[in-house]
Amino acid sequence: MIFTIEKIFDFDIKKVWDIVTNLKKYHWRSDISRVDIINEKEFVEITQSGYLTTFTIIKEEKYKYWEFKVDNSNMEGVWKGEFLIENGKTKVKFIENLKAKKVWLIPILKIYVKRQQKIYMRDLEKYLYENSKN
Repeated sequence: MIFTIEKIFDFDIKKVWDIVTNLKKYHWRSDISRVDIINEKEFVEITQSGYLTTFTIIKEEKYKYWEFKVDNSNMEGVWKGEFLIENGKTKVKFIENLKAKKVWLIPILKIYVKRQQKIYMRDLEKYLYENSKN
């Protein structure tokens, strides 16, 4: 299943990119408790409830594109992030192509992913505005 979310932020593309791709500064995200960096291409996000998801970076083009494999016990697939400048603002487009690993998860995968995407964008927007004076 493919899930897409787009949002335009009234911030410089470099600032948005730096926040999204900085794996050491994840405190702005309400959905995760920590990120463990395995190496330059692999990291693990741990949710507030202790659930682990492994990410393996496939492609990175600074200020333009970030792509990685997503894998945990419930789903697997690929996440793609596009960063564009539109009318002096930054447009992000996140596309997730995911497959449930368990048949019973198929009907709820869409609800779960859409919810996570909304939380991520909300947290990112909040963090950008709270730190706009920096």
